[in-house]
Amino acid sequence: MRFLLVSIGTHGDVLPYVALGVSLQSRGHQVQLAANHRFRSVAEANGLEFHALTRPGELDEALTNPNMWHPTRSAKVLCDWGLPRIPGHYDALKQITDSGDGVVLVGNPGVSACRLLQEKCGIPLVSIVLQPGVLPSVESPPVPPAGPAPSERWPRAMRCAYWRLFDYLTDSLLNPRLDPIRESLGLPPASRFLRWRWLSTQLTIGLFPEWFGGHPSDWPNSIQLTGFPIFDGEGAKQPLPRGVTDFLKAGEPPIVFAPGTGNLRARQFFEASLQACERIGRRAILLSPHRELVPAQLPAWANRFDFVPLNKLLPRSSVLVHHGGIGTTARALAAAVPQLIQPMAFDQRDNAARVRKLGVGTELRPKKFTGERVANALDELLEPTRAAQLGSVADRLAHADPLGQTCDLIEATFGEKETARRKVRSKT
Repeated sequence: MRFLLVSIGTHGDVLPYVALGVSLQSRGHQVQLAANHRFRSVAEANGLEFHALTRPGELDEALTNPNMWHPTRSAKVLCDWGLPRIPGHYDALKQITDSGDGVVLVGNPGVSACRLLQEKCGIPLVSIVLQPGVLPSVESPPVPPAGPAPSERWPRAMRCAYWRLFDYLTDSLLNPRLDPIRESLGLPPASRFLRWRWLSTQLTIGLFPEWFGGHPSDWPNSIQLTGFPIFDGEGAKQPLPRGVTDFLKAGEPPIVFAPGTGNLRARQFFEASLQACERIGRRAILLSPHRELVPAQLPAWANRFDFVPLNKLLPRSSVLVHHGGIGTTARALAAAVPQLIQPMAFDQRDNAARVRKLGVGTELRPKKFTGERVANALDELLEPTRAAQLGSVADRLAHADPLGQTCDLIEATFGEKETARRKVRSKT
């Protein structure tokens, strides 16, 4: 079978697709990846044919926007960046899919062109959802990035009203610019698009386990859950850089601070983190490719690195402090490392709530992320009483095969149709 995997974003948005591509390719399938240009080296290092969906610097238009990490304004930033690019993405993906027979799209729902190709051209589509926080539910509502969190304790009528308001607000934001695109393709208007219509009608796979995200009965039947795809890209097969290993050997396991590879506004995060470590006498590793966010002169007990594979670093660390991205969250769970999350936007607040519910971490919102409060939270997380719960969660992940299960679901859904097409072609 031939698969075209599609995603745009930072490491947490794209690396799961690389991981899935590697797994599909190991089963003998032909796999291509379409993503933003900076992942070409990652794709090619893992043997995947690559197609760039962005130009150099294009995604930075969104990442450098001062509202990118704002809890309410971030949605508009993404819409302003992404909606005008849908026709270009549609044309690029259609050209790739037209170049061969029997392609199956495996797409990030945020790349709306994938869903349009399914609707317009009948191209088979698997939607991959990386986090439960983007899936609406009246039965078990996710925590929104801002405002009151709808609770299961709310009366059902109030929860239904909440989602009606959600539909109204998202339709107001999307429809004026999305509907003309759909009309140009001969498709009907897209009311309530972000409720469920952005997902494949054939198969949607949640790359998270049910014990983390739940599986409410009001989700569509097409949604199947597998688990977290723990994958670190081009650095996964390489040893830790010597500078990292030297620092790790020089003292006790450090606290790792990782605000996200796309976060260009983490200066206050790092300042508060260093103040906290100084207060409690702990060593620190700061992870960011943006050197300007970190003080030029660091104390001897701290060091900064552009990127370090977390699957190798976290087992030798004491705590992970991060932004609450689902990929980073999953890596900490797998490494049995407690987490302090500073959620800012998107799904981060929901992920933090689920980590807190599991008893393996806590959170501090940006306005409360000060040196003193971070120090107090770290002292609490470093208590040895959490070890049993951390180990229990990590053990669940160690015995799972999410990528294998995901491949099984995809092959079971589309494999027989592809086999039938091949038989027809062989007869003709």
